[in-house]
Amino acid sequence: MRSIYLAILFLVSTVALAQEGDATFKLNIESFLLIKGSSNVNKFECKIDGSNINDTITVKYQANGSDLNFHQFRIDLEVDHFDCQNSMITSDFKESLKADDYPHMIIEFIQLKFPHSDDPFKNIFPTGIIAMVTLTDKHKKYYIGLEKESLEGPDVKLTGNLAVDMRDFGLEPPTKMLSLVKVNPLLDIKFSLSMSRI
Repeated sequence: MRSIYLAILFLVSTVALAQEGDATFKLNIESFLLIKGSSNVNKFECKIDGSNINDTITVKYQANGSDLNFHQFRIDLEVDHFDCQNSMITSDFKESLKADDYPHMIIEFIQLKFPHSDDPFKNIFPTGIIAMVTLTDKHKKYYIGLEKESLEGPDVKLTGNLAVDMRDFGLEPPTKMLSLVKVNPLLDIKFSLSMSRI
């Protein structure tokens, strides 16, 4: 077993010396995106699994100093495919995200960030990635800290968390039962993308 990051796949696997190029990945079925939320009375989790995420991703990349810029590295999620394990919560969740008017949530990865080091022989792993989230007709940029994963072979896993405020996207948290149930506008998004280069 060895620690491997998305950058290893780009920088070591056949493109180690390239300043720019492109690569195509197949998204594996164990990939998922999970949104956790809460109200003043309970918590909820809504998930979309790998079978409902675009299964191939073609990425264009370009070195920028010690960082790596991406173009077209995006996942397109259909809001209607989220499952909250409760039909009423699922319906309320989709309604709160205005799924009928804005059926897609898009996460576009823009730049992989590396720590700076003066030691050319030191193994440098990326510390985070900058991503643009599109929800409704609004966009917001986030810095996402990445988790190291241990995998073998050509597969790579990109795992991270980000906190999203619904109000940043023009969404108001829903209220139910004469406003006695109030949903917290802050959502925690966790994604785990397991990919194989093809």
